Amino acid sequence: LESPQEIIGCYLGFENRGVFDGIALLILSCSGYMARMYSRQSAEQVIAEFQSAYDICWSQLLHLDENLLAIKLIGEYTERISEGLPRIIRQRCSVLDEHTCEEHSFNNCNESCKALKQTRSKSNMLVCSIIKKTSRVHPQPEHWGSAELNECDQGALVLDLDQLFAQAEVVDHLLQQKVQQWALLANGCFPVASSADNVVFERWDKIVGSEDMLANVKWGRVKSRKRAIEKLYRSYDCDVSRLLDCCRKSIIFEDLNDLLTCMKAIATDPECKIVQAKNRLRPDYDSSSTAGYRDVGLNLQVITSETKRLRIENHVCEVQLIPIDFAKLKTEAGHQRYVSWRNLKGK
Repeated sequence: LESPQEIIGCYLGFENRGVFDGIALLILSCSGYMARMYSRQSAEQVIAEFQSAYDICWSQLLHLDENLLAIKLIGEYTERISEGLPRIIRQRCSVLDEHTCEEHSFNNCNESCKALKQTRSKSNMLVCSIIKKTSRVHPQPEHWGSAELNECDQGALVLDLDQLFAQAEVVDHLLQQKVQQWALLANGCFPVASSADNVVFERWDKIVGSEDMLANVKWGRVKSRKRAIEKLYRSYDCDVSRLLDCCRKSIIFEDLNDLLTCMKAIATDPECKIVQAKNRLRPDYDSSSTAGYRDVGLNLQVITSETKRLRIENHVCEVQLIPIDFAKLKTEAGHQRYVSWRNLKGK
């Protein structure tokens, strides 16, 4: 018969010297499994109330025939703009040469670069934080980004978190201008802080006419570094290039047809290129993965003369198109519960 050491052998990288070592490892593994199961059950209990509210909201949307038609059209349009898009998107860039570095010194930066200058680290100056323009040609809007698809992955991967955040700080200002344009075309709304510490959703065409509302718009901010690091460790195996939502904005819609109009405005914008589309408004979407929450998420690149000059036109950011009923449920308390749920799930 084999000895206990030969029976147990080497398990999960641990070389066991006897039966007791094997038993200790088994107990440790079972304890970890039980802790994980308890954590998942706790997560479901934490978010149950809000997930139920989201599910009720979704059911109410489906009761209206015009919403059913709009949801169908949104699904068809999402499939259309997604045709041929690469499945894997990464943040990519090239290293600037010395001559280009001198041309883009801090002294020559315009207003858009001020945010970047403020966020630089000792190891990441502007010359190391902006992207060198690649030689590829961007497809025309009517191609929906389907031409030269593999070219989207050209260039070196962005593996430095400081570099990625430096790019995001600059693109954030430019993306905010773009979402304002799209909202104006599609009756989009933004959250505005009221005097009673409440948040109301007002259409952009109304906000621009009021200095008070303009000063109180709650714009989406660049992702916090704490959350970025959590996501890197929990979901992306510490691969910085997979972070596609450091720079993100949201537009809220009272009518799903307006949401569809905004999708079309973004897809046909010559200064924008969609690289990925996620339709969480599909009837067959498993909303349990997002605690009942639904929206349309577009990952895109802002390609303007400014981003080209700064060599950041390849930076991928995110725009969320949200039905207003779902946006109203995203309260501060709800968000805190979502964070707790996310942490317990290890996402």
